[in-house]
Amino acid sequence: MNINLTNISTVKLGTIKIDTSNNKVSMGSLVGNVGQSNFAINIGANSGALNQGLYSLGIGVNCANSGQGTYAVGLGVNSAYSNQGNSATALGGGSGNETQGLYATACGNGSGAIRQGNYATSLGGNSGYTDMGVNSVAIGINSGYSHLGDYSVVIGSYAGQTNMPAYSICLNASGSIFNPATAGLFVKPITGITGAGITPASSTSGGAIAGFGLLLYNPTTGEVRYVIS
Repeated sequence: MNINLTNISTVKLGTIKIDTSNNKVSMGSLVGNVGQSNFAINIGANSGALNQGLYSLGIGVNCANSGQGTYAVGLGVNSAYSNQGNSATALGGGSGNETQGLYATACGNGSGAIRQGNYATSLGGNSGYTDMGVNSVAIGINSGYSHLGDYSVVIGSYAGQTNMPAYSICLNASGSIFNPATAGLFVKPITGITGAGITPASSTSGGAIAGFGLLLYNPTTGEVRYVIS
C-alpha cells in the first residue's frame, strides 16, 4: 500500500500515527499519547505515553512511558519507564527503569534499573541495579547491584555487589560474590609466587627492578597495596 503524504500533516492508521509537520512517529495503543516532542519516535503499547523529549526514541511495551529526556534512547519492555535523563541510553527489559541519570548508559535486563547516577555505565544483567553512583562503572552480571559508590569501577560477575565504597576498583574473576568493605583496589584471584627474588626498587639487594615498587596483596580481603618506602 502506498500513501501520498503530500500536503497532509498527520496520518493515522489504527494505532499508527505519523505527524510529518513535526517529524513524530508513534505505533501502538496509547503511544505518544500526551506531550510527545518533535522528532520523537515511539513503538509499542504505552511507550512514550507522557512527555517524551526531543529527538528521543522508545521501543517496547511501556518503554519511556513517562518523562523521557531529550536525545534519550529506550529499547526493551519497561526500559526507561519513567524520568529518563537527557542523552541517556537504556537497552534491555527494565533497564534504566526509574530515574536514569544524564548521559547514563544501561545495557542488559535490569541494568541501571533504579536511580542510576549521572554519567554512570552499567553492562550486564542487573548490573548497577539500584542506586548506582555518579560516574561509576559496573560490568558483569549483578556487578555493583546495590549502592555502588561514586566514581567506582567494578568488573566481573558479582563484583562489588553491595555497598561498594566510592573512588574504588573491584576486579572479580572468582565466580563468587566479592564485596570490599573499604575504599581501595581489590582483585580476586591473584596467583602467588614464591622464591622469585624480586625486591623493591629502593632496595640494594639483588632482584630490584628500576622504576617499580613492591605490591602487597591480602588474599583474604583481596586488597592490593604498594610499598612507598
